[in-house]
Amino acid sequence: MALAEAVADAFPGSSISVLNTEGRFEIAMHQHGLLRPLKAAELSDGTLRYLLWIAALLTPRPPGLLVLNEPETSLHPDLLPALGRLIANAAEASQVLVVTHAAKLIAALEEQPECNSVVLEKEFGETQIVGVNKLELPRGAGVAVTFACLRFSETRSQIVVRLDSGLVRRRGQGHKCPI
Repeated sequence: MALAEAVADAFPGSSISVLNTEGRFEIAMHQHGLLRPLKAAELSDGTLRYLLWIAALLTPRPPGLLVLNEPETSLHPDLLPALGRLIANAAEASQVLVVTHAAKLIAALEEQPECNSVVLEKEFGETQIVGVNKLELPRGAGVAVTFACLRFSETRSQIVVRLDSGLVRRRGQGHKCPI
């Protein structure tokens, strides 16, 4: 996915240009229906944040692991499906862990064939994997999370994962994931 494609996916009919003004770089966003492009100072915080996510997730030198904590913050809910596709694209080159409260983002990530869902519940201050008996959880062993995303609420959470070893590491101990 290229910059132009990522921008058009989130903002249909829009494009970004990078301007060099007296040795300083700035961006201008061309949007359908506007007579002139908008500069960064004129864009909303959510639009700027999304453009930063594009830059971070389309890096030419992806890291081995990306941990994204609530990437939906300050974004309009309509941007979340495009963000999910952008994150899925980044997960092709990096391990990605996403912690989110956004159902729309979880839904977009769950559309990826590499994802499986595990529901977590908080009981008496302890997070539990729904449907797994504590006696079934193995001790030791490590984990290699290839793609994961979490959604936390007051009492229920959801984690979408693909695990290389089938184990989740939590509080220093390995726990088998029923996926």
